Amino acid sequence: MKLLVIGSGMMGSAAAFDMARTAQVSSVTLADSDAKRVREVAARVNRITGDKKVRAVALDASDEKAATKLMQGHSAALSAVPYFLNLGLARAAVEARCHFADLGGNNTVVRQELALSNKAEKRGVRAGAGLRTLPGHGFDPGWRVGAAAGRARRRSAALCRRPA
Repeated sequence: MKLLVIGSGMMGSAAAFDMARTAQVSSVTLADSDAKRVREVAARVNRITGDKKVRAVALDASDEKAATKLMQGHSAALSAVPYFLNLGLARAAVEARCHFADLGGNNTVVRQELALSNKAEKRGVRAGAGLRTLPGHGFDPGWRVGAAAGRARRRSAALCRRPA
């Protein structure tokens, strides 16, 4: 399974690390607008895991067309960027037929993402619980990075199967 993490900050790097440690994951693409940082984070994760599953890619997360192109070929994407970028990334995921989860941050954006559910369903994008994307997973300030990353990895493993 090929996974994509958008954002190489603390939460994104923790998610990429957790995903890279998972046997079912063949590769993790880590994307960020800061090309130097994303390369450093990918190299650090690869060094720590003793594997070369993580590759770095420069991406402007506000560029829906570029995000759509990058999401194609990935089983699922996790957004670990500021909440105001999540709606565009959710639209890109639906277009790319890539399962999608984000860490939330704003109720209005989450409602807008949920409005994409019917279109996502028609395109075969699934994320569970009747929803076709998983927005808002970072709302609770008590969530720990490890819990979010672990849940994302487990959801990705369980939910990334494309419908027949």
